[in-house]
Amino acid sequence: MSSSMSKSHVSAPASEEKTKLSNLERILLLLPLAGGVVFGVLPFLLGGAFGKALGFPGNDSFIYRLAGAATFGYAVALIMGLRQSDWAPLRFVVIATLTFNLASIYACAVQLVAGNTNLFIYLILATSIAITTITAWSLNRHAGVERPVSDVSVGYTRFITLGTVLSATFGLMPLFIPVIGAKL
Repeated sequence: MSSSMSKSHVSAPASEEKTKLSNLERILLLLPLAGGVVFGVLPFLLGGAFGKALGFPGNDSFIYRLAGAATFGYAVALIMGLRQSDWAPLRFVVIATLTFNLASIYACAVQLVAGNTNLFIYLILATSIAITTITAWSLNRHAGVERPVSDVSVGYTRFITLGTVLSATFGLMPLFIPVIGAKL
């Protein structure tokens, strides 16, 4: 009987540990937070001038501002999640950050293959690889953590699903077929 008690005492902290962010995770997640602030606020505030300052055409301020706002959104969500230090509220933010940075790696690779060797492409590529590694590690560390019970309506779930499908469509189309995506 005492052996079963000791097993329950041993397993409780391990499962509780997976629901909380470790200090190392909190420190590592500061990199995506900083990346979201730098690559978010500057394009949002400066628009096309930000692109021109880095050696890019900068001919569509709206796209720079839109990309900056989206990128800064990840930083805001990470700040809110890191303050709580619970894994559950951060799970979707980490998945979104991972997805965003995988797309960023692809975009950088396309630019490098096309012959664009701007130093900032290498900086963005290195940052995206580091953030992808951090977020993938965090997701792996918390694999198997029981998800909280959903407390939202079916209508809200459908609305979020529709938003996800639209975001994927209008986010991936310009990434993979830029001319058609830009015209659309």
